[in-house]
Amino acid sequence: THDNNKTALMERVPEVVISCYADDFSLQERLEMMKKTADFADVIAVGAQRLGWELDELLQKTILAMRSCEENVNREMEALA
Repeated sequence: THDNNKTALMERVPEVVISCYADDFSLQERLEMMKKTADFADVIAVGAQRLGWELDELLQKTILAMRSCEENVNREMEALA
């Protein structure tokens, strides 16, 4: 199950992230995201398994949480610049 979740995650994360923010990333950035996905897939798959969630549920909740604080993070980053 863990290996199946890891494989599914590696296939889905770039698709989910890119579909939500497609206009915000260049092709190079998309490729880099896919590479990084492979690096984090194991950790994320274990986390989903521990929570008892399917990968889609974990990804959806994560993206919604990120969106909820996106404006605050952007303001803080601008203040640091």
